[in-house]
Amino acid sequence: MSNIAERVSGNILSTEWDNLPPQAIHWAKIGIIDTIGVTLAGAGEDCTRVVLATPGVAEASGPALLFGHGRRTSVLDAVLINGVASHALDFDDVNNCIGGHPSVPLVPAIFALGDMVAFSGRDALLAYIVGFETETRIGQAVNHFHYEKGWHPTATIGIFGTVATASFLLGLDQERTATALGLATSLASGVKANFGTMTKPFHIGHSLRNGITAVLLAKEGFTANVGAFEHHHGFLEVFNGVENCDIERGLAEWGSPWNVMAPGPNLKQFPCCGSTHGAINATLALRAAHDVRPENVADIAVLTTPRRLPHTDNPDPKTGLQAKFSIH
Repeated sequence: MSNIAERVSGNILSTEWDNLPPQAIHWAKIGIIDTIGVTLAGAGEDCTRVVLATPGVAEASGPALLFGHGRRTSVLDAVLINGVASHALDFDDVNNCIGGHPSVPLVPAIFALGDMVAFSGRDALLAYIVGFETETRIGQAVNHFHYEKGWHPTATIGIFGTVATASFLLGLDQERTATALGLATSLASGVKANFGTMTKPFHIGHSLRNGITAVLLAKEGFTANVGAFEHHHGFLEVFNGVENCDIERGLAEWGSPWNVMAPGPNLKQFPCCGSTHGAINATLALRAAHDVRPENVADIAVLTTPRRLPHTDNPDPKTGLQAKFSIH
């Protein structure tokens, strides 16, 4: 049997436009458009501004547009900056299979690479769909243990979506796509301890830059262990422990159905952690139904799954970023 990277790369390259259901294309368009919007909204945030002002970042000229800044730079610097901006407000879509945000590892890559090489809108949509499927299928194999252990899956799993999208758009063959995936296992990073700080959106920019780097290196013949997922010192063992993974659960039903359709990219109503949205909506519903006023409230009890508490149990947030991760 082929190893995991070879199986994933084979699935990526065998996906054809004519076999995609219309709903997959519909939701891909929604995911891309929503991500453009939240990236433009996050382009002026402090975290984006600080990364952009860092010496050596985005100083070189290049083809790739910086969203909201009206200038261009290298592809690697563009995905770094646009990736930070896309996640700066925590307004980007969510998906429980990846245990995070599925579109931000994909859309900045599509636009930066589209400024470097020519491809069609159809190819861009197909690249989004295979990237979405790759990251969510790997997510299904390792979650929810991976999420609960403290990894930030949008970065640690999303990097494989970046690799899938970029490998497809740059025309890598199965061997080099598998190599890029193997290389990406060494570049995956991001821990939830940094939620509520500028480092959380930086995870995304950094992951995008690493994912694109892996693909560009593999395209030029760089080597990596294509068995790096299942190796005894590889991704599954190091990040999860193999006893906490079910790779067949993730890969056996590729495209049946497409995860971009169900559960799909779930759009956010509010620019804060998705784990707080249930409490927000319940509060708004109570206020509307009963005309509840703050002076009449003695206390509020919130019942939620324990999985949501470690990163939202923050009773005394000191900054706006911390408040995005505070149910209180």
